[in-house]
Amino acid sequence: MKIKLRHKDFCDSCDHLTEQITLGGHKRCTIYGKTLLPSEETHLMSKGQGYIKRLDICKEENEVEVYK
Repeated sequence: MKIKLRHKDFCDSCDHLTEQITLGGHKRCTIYGKTLLPSEETHLMSKGQGYIKRLDICKEENEVEVYK
């Protein structure tokens, strides 16, 4: 499957990520059925590129089209 993302290593801008109504700001990947948690530490280490790292299985199975 081809996915459009702003950065190839982070799924913050993915259309398949849905907002969960939680205090922690959890998001759910509708493709793999996983609940993901945005991390401030990830955001700082990535120099502002993203809060949620892409799953390894997503990196293996999907092509990424990067847009700005």
